[in-house]
Amino acid sequence: MSKHKINFIGLLSNVDSSITNMEFEHGFKAESLSMNEFMDFFSTLRCSSTSDIQRDLLTGSCISFSENRVCFITNSIEDEVETKTGNDFISALPYIEFESKLVNQYLENTLLLMRLFKEGNIRLASYYYYYLIDSKPERVASMHRSSSFSLKPYTINNNEIPEIKSFLEKTKIPFKNTLYQLALENYELSYRAGENHLAFLSLMISLETLFNPSETELTYRISRNIATLLGNKNKASSTIYEDVKKLYNKRSKLIHKGENKITTDDLILLRAYVRDSIKAMNTKGLDRDKILKILHAKGFYETLFLLIC
Repeated sequence: MSKHKINFIGLLSNVDSSITNMEFEHGFKAESLSMNEFMDFFSTLRCSSTSDIQRDLLTGSCISFSENRVCFITNSIEDEVETKTGNDFISALPYIEFESKLVNQYLENTLLLMRLFKEGNIRLASYYYYYLIDSKPERVASMHRSSSFSLKPYTINNNEIPEIKSFLEKTKIPFKNTLYQLALENYELSYRAGENHLAFLSLMISLETLFNPSETELTYRISRNIATLLGNKNKASSTIYEDVKKLYNKRSKLIHKGENKITTDDLILLRAYVRDSIKAMNTKGLDRDKILKILHAKGFYETLFLLIC
């Protein structure tokens, strides 16, 4: 029986190597390797054929094709654990606590907030615990998460890093306001729904949760409220108003006539409006009905920030 340090590696999906510029807490570090370098390590960890591993990487959207690289996040558990020869026994307690507090609570929530900060379906596709024997990885446990393909990888510009860091520090989930939390959950669901029209409907539920307290005049109420909230110039407010009206008309035709003409552009545009609305309303520290009263009383071109300062 011997003692070993347990390491963690989590494969990231729908992201490019710009993720390595992000600073994570609690010892997590984002890294990337070329496909060849990664396969050398991963084939030993997985004890699988190259073709099986490549298939899993493709299924999990874990390859940045423009760079031919794999991005992942690493960490290690401080306490060493006892193992027996052949890896037929290992104490699970150290990594169970690590997974509960640091993977499920910190890392998963951080990635969720990064998806709320900007467009992109960055996710933890799978992760592995392992220790090293003669520099070769011996797997302890693994977990695979569902992940869907995103047309555009999550890319972080250098000038966004301070903004993301500030957003992560200020935004705590789950939200205390249950309506904002429900809107966030449906926003999240839009990334997992698979089909454009199902993702679109999830986002429409978010909009209705945020902007419509009644069952009447849905199109007008929601379009006007979101335009008043997000618009800060005449053109911006008018554009948002018309955009949301058109999107809501597509929603009505989809639900009432089965007319599915939802495009990827529709989905990305709607998700942007939902994302910005959730952030704006949650940041203000006011409940929804209070914000809606303010929006109802004011015109397009008076920003909410100016109204409540």
